[in-house]
Amino acid sequence: MTRMDMCRAAVVTLILGVAAAACSGSPESVPGGGGTTEPSGGSSAPVSPAPPRTSEPGPSASTSIFTEVDSGPVTLRTGATVQLRLSSRWRWEAPSVDGDSIVLVRVDYESDPGFRAWEVCAVHPGDAVIRTNGRPGPRSFRMTVHVDG
Repeated sequence: MTRMDMCRAAVVTLILGVAAAACSGSPESVPGGGGTTEPSGGSSAPVSPAPPRTSEPGPSASTSIFTEVDSGPVTLRTGATVQLRLSSRWRWEAPSVDGDSIVLVRVDYESDPGFRAWEVCAVHPGDAVIRTNGRPGPRSFRMTVHVDG
């Protein structure tokens, strides 16, 4: 392992800790209780893109990665975190969240992994809808997330 590899591993470990802390806060510690935030770092998922898969309605929270082909509804437990990955084949607007039961935390990668990613953190019981649009062509994404206590 080269020094550069060791530095990258140390940075990834630090970022994982920051992302975990951001997703584990109580609803009172999250300004506004929800919405979309886009900090400059944070990753808790492998850098390689998810393999293509078919999705049945209502994917379970045991699937830790969701893509633009998934639509939900998804059920998470309070405190759970999953990752939303949107393919770089489209230019996606920053996702918006209707509802305050989840928080989105942008994941930035040092090099382009072929997708944009957000951690979806379930902060308290309730329902939320994640929405965004991609270009070229009308490409829209909508996922309903239900958070259980």
